[in-house]
Amino acid sequence: MSYNGTVHVTDKTGWAKTFPLEKALTMIGSAAFNDIVLPESHGSGVASVHIQLISSQPGKRGFRMVNLVSDPLEMLLSEARGRILVPAKGSRELTDGDALRLGDFQLTF
Repeated sequence: MSYNGTVHVTDKTGWAKTFPLEKALTMIGSAAFNDIVLPESHGSGVASVHIQLISSQPGKRGFRMVNLVSDPLEMLLSEARGRILVPAKGSRELTDGDALRLGDFQLTF
């Protein structure tokens, strides 16, 4: 089954890559076993397993982001709705255009 969506990753030097979100559960972090690896060679401040994305409904677009670390994450909301902090071990539904800061990386959904 295919899950629709992408995440565009940039680092502080301008390196960028877009990843398709094709699974019900996507793991993101610095460790090699993650679905999306944010390597230390491109930036620091990312835990081995930092966040997970859970498909909201099979076959439909939409994801919930779960913060797996003990620190809050800064989230930039789409359409100039401001910034929020997602608490440690907290979660939030993602909207097209929302972005997260993970160490030296920005992830835009």
